[in-house]
Amino acid sequence: MSSLLSNGYFHEEPLVAIPASRNGYFTVVEGNRRLAALKLLLQPEMRARIKATHIPDATSNQLNRLKKVPVKVYDNRQQVLPYLGFRHITGVKEWDAASKAKYIHQLKNETQYTLEDIAKMIGDTYNMTERLYLGWNLLKQAEDSLGIDTNDFYKFPFSYMYDAVRMPEIRAFLGVDAGKYVAPKSHSAQLKELIEWLFGSKPHEKRPVVDRKDQLKKLAAIVSDKKATTAIRQGVSIDDAFQETIGEENLLIEWLTRASRELDRSKGVIHRHHESVDVKELVDRCYDTIRRLDKEMKI
Repeated sequence: MSSLLSNGYFHEEPLVAIPASRNGYFTVVEGNRRLAALKLLLQPEMRARIKATHIPDATSNQLNRLKKVPVKVYDNRQQVLPYLGFRHITGVKEWDAASKAKYIHQLKNETQYTLEDIAKMIGDTYNMTERLYLGWNLLKQAEDSLGIDTNDFYKFPFSYMYDAVRMPEIRAFLGVDAGKYVAPKSHSAQLKELIEWLFGSKPHEKRPVVDRKDQLKKLAAIVSDKKATTAIRQGVSIDDAFQETIGEENLLIEWLTRASRELDRSKGVIHRHHESVDVKELVDRCYDTIRRLDKEMKI
Protein backbone atom coordinates (compact mmCIF):
# COMPACT_ATOMS: atom_id res chain seq x y z
CA MET A 1 0.00 0.00 0.00
CA SER A 2 2.83 2.40 0.81
CA SER A 3 4.40 1.68 -2.57
CA LEU A 4 1.11 2.22 -4.40
CA LEU A 5 0.59 5.58 -2.71
CA SER A 6 4.16 6.72 -3.37
CA ASN A 7 4.57 5.44 -6.93
CA GLY A 8 1.07 4.95 -8.28
CA TYR A 9 0.29 1.67 -10.00
CA PHE A 10 3.08 0.27 -12.17
CA HIS A 11 1.52 -0.18 -15.63
CA GLU A 12 4.28 -2.67 -16.45
CA GLU A 13 2.54 -5.09 -14.05
CA PRO A 14 -1.11 -5.37 -15.11
CA LEU A 15 -3.60 -7.48 -13.22
CA VAL A 16 -4.52 -10.66 -15.09
CA ALA A 17 -8.21 -11.59 -15.26
CA ILE A 18 -10.70 -13.90 -16.96
CA PRO A 19 -14.47 -13.37 -17.50
CA ALA A 20 -16.56 -14.43 -14.51
CA SER A 21 -19.80 -16.37 -14.73
CA ARG A 22 -21.72 -13.18 -13.92
CA ASN A 23 -21.99 -11.03 -17.02
CA GLY A 24 -19.81 -7.93 -16.97
CA TYR A 25 -17.62 -9.16 -14.10
CA PHE A 26 -14.14 -10.61 -14.08
CA THR A 27 -12.09 -12.87 -11.83
CA VAL A 28 -8.53 -11.74 -11.12
CA VAL A 29 -6.18 -14.73 -11.32
CA GLU A 30 -2.87 -12.90 -10.94
CA GLY A 31 -2.23 -9.82 -8.78
CA ASN A 32 -4.67 -10.45 -5.96
CA ARG A 33 -2.42 -8.94 -3.30
CA ARG A 34 -2.20 -5.76 -5.35
CA LEU A 35 -5.96 -5.83 -5.86
CA ALA A 36 -6.56 -6.33 -2.12
CA ALA A 37 -4.26 -3.39 -1.34
CA LEU A 38 -6.14 -1.21 -3.83
CA LYS A 39 -9.52 -2.14 -2.35
CA LEU A 40 -8.39 -1.43 1.19
CA LEU A 41 -7.07 1.98 0.16
CA LEU A 42 -10.13 2.93 -1.91
CA GLN A 43 -13.00 1.34 0.02
CA PRO A 44 -13.40 2.48 3.67
CA GLU A 45 -16.35 0.10 4.12
CA MET A 46 -14.10 -2.87 3.34
CA ARG A 47 -11.53 -1.71 5.88
CA ALA A 48 -14.29 -1.51 8.49
CA ARG A 49 -15.72 -4.91 7.56
CA ILE A 50 -12.45 -6.80 8.03
CA LYS A 51 -11.23 -4.51 10.85
CA ALA A 52 -8.09 -3.54 8.94
CA THR A 53 -5.70 -1.32 10.86
CA HIS A 54 -2.42 0.49 10.09
CA ILE A 55 -3.66 1.66 6.68
CA PRO A 56 -1.32 4.43 5.40
CA ASP A 57 -2.73 7.94 5.21
CA ALA A 58 -3.48 9.02 1.64
CA THR A 59 -4.31 12.25 -0.15
CA SER A 60 -7.22 12.51 -2.60
CA ASN A 61 -4.76 12.86 -5.49
CA GLN A 62 -2.97 9.66 -4.49
CA LEU A 63 -6.25 7.77 -4.34
CA ASN A 64 -7.60 9.20 -7.59
CA ARG A 65 -4.69 7.89 -9.63
CA LEU A 66 -5.34 4.38 -8.27
CA LYS A 67 -8.99 4.17 -9.36
CA LYS A 68 -8.07 2.86 -12.80
CA VAL A 69 -5.38 0.23 -13.22
CA PRO A 70 -4.26 -1.87 -16.22
CA VAL A 71 -5.79 -5.34 -16.61
CA LYS A 72 -4.84 -8.03 -19.11
CA VAL A 73 -7.93 -10.16 -19.90
CA TYR A 74 -7.71 -13.77 -21.14
CA ASP A 75 -10.64 -15.81 -22.45
CA ASN A 76 -10.25 -18.59 -19.87
CA ARG A 77 -8.01 -19.87 -17.11
CA GLN A 78 -6.29 -22.41 -19.36
CA GLN A 79 -4.80 -19.59 -21.42
CA VAL A 80 -3.28 -18.05 -18.30
CA LEU A 81 -1.67 -21.21 -16.90
CA PRO A 82 1.62 -21.01 -18.89
CA TYR A 83 2.16 -17.42 -17.69
CA LEU A 84 1.36 -18.27 -14.08
CA GLY A 85 3.78 -21.19 -14.15
CA PHE A 86 6.58 -19.05 -15.55
CA ARG A 87 6.01 -16.19 -13.11
CA HIS A 88 5.79 -18.26 -9.95
CA ILE A 89 8.19 -21.13 -10.71
CA THR A 90 10.93 -19.88 -13.05
CA GLY A 91 10.03 -16.23 -13.51
CA VAL A 92 10.71 -13.07 -11.55
CA LYS A 93 13.16 -13.72 -8.74
CA GLU A 94 13.07 -11.68 -5.55
CA TRP A 95 16.20 -9.62 -5.00
CA ASP A 96 18.64 -10.78 -2.37
CA ALA A 97 19.80 -8.45 0.41
CA ALA A 98 22.83 -7.20 -1.53
CA SER A 99 20.72 -6.34 -4.60
CA LYS A 100 18.18 -4.48 -2.44
CA ALA A 101 20.95 -2.56 -0.70
CA LYS A 102 22.58 -1.61 -4.00
CA TYR A 103 19.23 -0.35 -5.35
CA ILE A 104 18.57 1.71 -2.21
CA HIS A 105 22.10 3.12 -2.42
CA GLN A 106 21.57 4.21 -6.03
CA LEU A 107 18.24 5.87 -5.23
CA LYS A 108 19.65 7.71 -2.23
CA ASN A 109 22.87 8.88 -3.93
CA GLU A 110 21.54 9.62 -7.42
CA THR A 111 18.15 11.18 -6.66
CA GLN A 112 16.65 13.63 -4.19
CA TYR A 113 14.76 10.90 -2.33
CA THR A 114 15.30 10.57 1.42
CA LEU A 115 15.53 7.21 3.14
CA GLU A 116 11.98 7.80 4.42
CA ASP A 117 10.81 8.29 0.82
CA ILE A 118 12.63 5.17 -0.36
CA ALA A 119 11.20 3.04 2.45
CA LYS A 120 7.70 4.00 1.36
CA MET A 121 8.51 3.43 -2.29
CA ILE A 122 9.75 -0.11 -1.76
CA GLY A 123 7.16 -0.95 0.90
CA ASP A 124 9.70 -1.66 3.65
CA THR A 125 10.33 -0.25 7.12
CA TYR A 126 12.59 2.74 7.64
CA ASN A 127 14.88 0.79 10.00
CA MET A 128 15.50 -1.97 7.47
CA THR A 129 16.01 0.53 4.65
CA GLU A 130 18.53 2.49 6.73
CA ARG A 131 20.43 -0.69 7.70
CA LEU A 132 20.66 -1.80 4.07
CA TYR A 133 21.85 1.63 2.99
CA LEU A 134 24.40 1.94 5.81
CA GLY A 135 25.79 -1.53 5.16
CA TRP A 136 26.20 -0.93 1.43
CA ASN A 137 27.58 2.57 1.89
CA LEU A 138 30.27 1.29 4.26
CA LEU A 139 31.14 -1.46 1.80
CA LYS A 140 31.46 1.10 -1.02
CA GLN A 141 33.60 3.28 1.25
CA ALA A 142 35.92 0.32 1.85
CA GLU A 143 36.11 -0.38 -1.88
CA ASP A 144 36.86 3.23 -2.80
CA SER A 145 39.25 4.20 0.00
CA LEU A 146 40.77 0.91 1.14
CA GLY A 147 40.94 -1.02 -2.12
CA ILE A 148 38.76 -3.83 -0.81
CA ASP A 149 37.20 -5.94 -3.59
CA THR A 150 34.19 -8.20 -2.98
CA ASN A 151 35.74 -10.69 -5.42
CA ASP A 152 38.48 -11.25 -2.84
CA PHE A 153 36.01 -12.43 -0.18
CA TYR A 154 35.84 -16.11 0.80
CA LYS A 155 32.07 -15.65 1.07
CA PHE A 156 29.68 -12.73 0.82
CA PRO A 157 26.51 -13.12 2.93
CA PHE A 158 25.67 -9.40 2.84
CA SER A 159 23.03 -9.91 5.54
CA TYR A 160 25.94 -10.24 8.01
CA MET A 161 26.90 -6.66 7.18
CA TYR A 162 23.52 -5.00 7.59
CA ASP A 163 22.74 -7.03 10.71
CA ALA A 164 26.10 -6.09 12.23
CA VAL A 165 25.78 -2.34 11.65
CA ARG A 166 22.43 -2.16 13.42
CA MET A 167 24.22 -2.95 16.69
CA PRO A 168 25.36 0.10 18.69
CA GLU A 169 28.64 -1.62 19.67
CA ILE A 170 29.58 -2.19 16.02
CA ARG A 171 28.69 1.39 15.06
CA ALA A 172 30.79 2.68 17.95
CA PHE A 173 33.69 0.45 16.86
CA LEU A 174 33.47 2.00 13.38
CA GLY A 175 32.97 5.53 14.73
CA VAL A 176 29.65 5.87 12.87
CA ASP A 177 27.52 8.54 14.52
CA ALA A 178 23.72 8.62 14.42
CA GLY A 179 22.50 9.92 11.07
CA LYS A 180 25.92 9.38 9.50
CA TYR A 181 26.55 6.60 7.02
CA VAL A 182 30.35 6.56 6.71
CA ALA A 183 33.20 5.62 9.00
CA PRO A 184 35.62 8.52 9.68
CA LYS A 185 39.16 8.21 8.34
CA SER A 186 40.38 7.66 11.89
CA HIS A 187 38.45 4.37 11.90
CA SER A 188 39.46 3.08 8.45
CA ALA A 189 41.45 0.24 10.02
CA GLN A 190 38.42 -0.86 12.05
CA LEU A 191 36.23 -0.86 8.93
CA LYS A 192 38.74 -3.07 7.15
CA GLU A 193 38.89 -5.39 10.17
CA LEU A 194 35.12 -5.73 10.36
CA ILE A 195 34.82 -6.60 6.68
CA GLU A 196 37.59 -9.19 6.94
CA TRP A 197 36.01 -10.69 10.07
CA LEU A 198 32.69 -11.02 8.24
CA PHE A 199 33.82 -12.11 4.77
CA GLY A 200 37.51 -12.99 4.92
CA SER A 201 40.29 -11.92 2.54
CA LYS A 202 41.84 -14.26 0.00
CA PRO A 203 44.86 -11.98 -0.75
CA HIS A 204 45.70 -11.84 2.97
CA GLU A 205 44.78 -15.50 3.49
CA LYS A 206 42.37 -14.61 6.27
CA ARG A 207 39.32 -16.80 6.69
CA PRO A 208 36.11 -15.18 7.97
CA VAL A 209 35.88 -15.08 11.76
CA VAL A 210 32.06 -15.13 11.72
CA ASP A 211 30.70 -18.50 10.58
CA ARG A 212 27.06 -18.02 11.59
CA LYS A 213 24.75 -15.06 11.91
CA ASP A 214 24.08 -15.82 15.59
CA GLN A 215 27.76 -15.03 16.28
CA LEU A 216 27.24 -11.36 15.42
CA LYS A 217 26.07 -10.62 18.96
CA LYS A 218 29.32 -12.10 20.26
CA LEU A 219 31.29 -9.95 17.82
CA ALA A 220 29.46 -6.86 19.09
CA ALA A 221 30.45 -7.74 22.66
CA ILE A 222 34.04 -8.42 21.59
CA VAL A 223 34.62 -5.05 19.88
CA SER A 224 33.39 -3.22 22.98
CA ASP A 225 36.02 -4.95 25.15
CA LYS A 226 39.73 -4.14 24.73
CA LYS A 227 41.05 -7.54 25.85
CA ALA A 228 38.59 -9.42 23.66
CA THR A 229 39.34 -7.21 20.66
CA THR A 230 43.08 -7.81 21.10
CA ALA A 231 42.41 -11.54 21.28
CA ILE A 232 40.43 -11.68 18.05
CA ARG A 233 43.07 -9.56 16.30
CA GLN A 234 45.65 -12.15 17.34
CA GLY A 235 43.69 -14.90 15.63
CA VAL A 236 41.73 -16.30 18.56
CA SER A 237 38.37 -17.81 17.57
CA ILE A 238 35.26 -15.71 18.06
CA ASP A 239 33.98 -18.05 20.79
CA ASP A 240 37.26 -17.91 22.73
CA ALA A 241 37.54 -14.13 22.32
CA PHE A 242 33.98 -13.78 23.59
CA GLN A 243 34.98 -15.55 26.81
CA GLU A 244 37.21 -12.55 27.55
CA THR A 245 34.09 -10.36 27.76
CA ILE A 246 32.38 -12.59 30.29
CA GLY A 247 34.99 -12.28 33.04
CA GLU A 248 36.82 -15.10 34.79
CA GLU A 249 34.34 -15.48 37.66
CA ASN A 250 31.35 -15.74 35.34
CA LEU A 251 33.27 -18.15 33.16
CA LEU A 252 34.05 -20.34 36.21
CA ILE A 253 30.38 -20.30 37.22
CA GLU A 254 29.43 -21.37 33.70
CA TRP A 255 31.90 -24.29 33.78
CA LEU A 256 30.82 -25.48 37.24
CA THR A 257 27.15 -25.18 36.35
CA ARG A 258 27.68 -27.31 33.27
CA ALA A 259 29.72 -29.90 35.24
CA SER A 260 27.09 -30.05 37.99
CA ARG A 261 24.34 -30.58 35.45
CA GLU A 262 26.22 -33.42 33.77
CA LEU A 263 26.99 -35.08 37.12
CA ASP A 264 23.31 -34.95 38.05
CA ARG A 265 22.46 -36.66 34.77
CA SER A 266 25.10 -39.33 35.46
CA LYS A 267 23.66 -39.99 38.92
CA GLY A 268 20.40 -41.15 37.37
CA VAL A 269 21.97 -43.97 35.33
CA ILE A 270 25.19 -44.90 37.13
CA HIS A 271 23.53 -47.72 39.10
CA ARG A 272 23.30 -49.70 35.85
CA HIS A 273 27.08 -49.54 35.30
CA HIS A 274 28.59 -50.21 38.73
CA GLU A 275 30.70 -53.05 37.32
CA SER A 276 32.31 -50.92 34.58
CA VAL A 277 36.03 -50.34 35.14
CA ASP A 278 36.00 -47.25 32.90
CA VAL A 279 33.10 -45.71 34.82
CA LYS A 280 34.87 -46.42 38.14
CA GLU A 281 38.03 -44.66 36.92
CA LEU A 282 36.08 -41.59 35.85
CA VAL A 283 34.18 -41.44 39.14
CA ASP A 284 37.50 -41.57 41.03
CA ARG A 285 38.86 -38.76 38.83
CA CYS A 286 35.77 -36.60 39.45
CA TYR A 287 36.01 -37.28 43.18
CA ASP A 288 39.67 -36.28 43.21
CA THR A 289 38.90 -33.07 41.27
CA ILE A 290 36.09 -32.15 43.69
CA ARG A 291 38.44 -32.62 46.70
CA ARG A 292 41.04 -30.40 45.03
CA LEU A 293 38.46 -27.71 44.27
CA ASP A 294 37.18 -27.84 47.82
CA LYS A 295 40.73 -27.50 49.16
CA GLU A 296 41.40 -24.48 46.91
CA MET A 297 38.21 -22.78 48.08
CA LYS A 298 39.34 -23.06 51.73
CA ILE A 299 42.80 -21.59 51.19
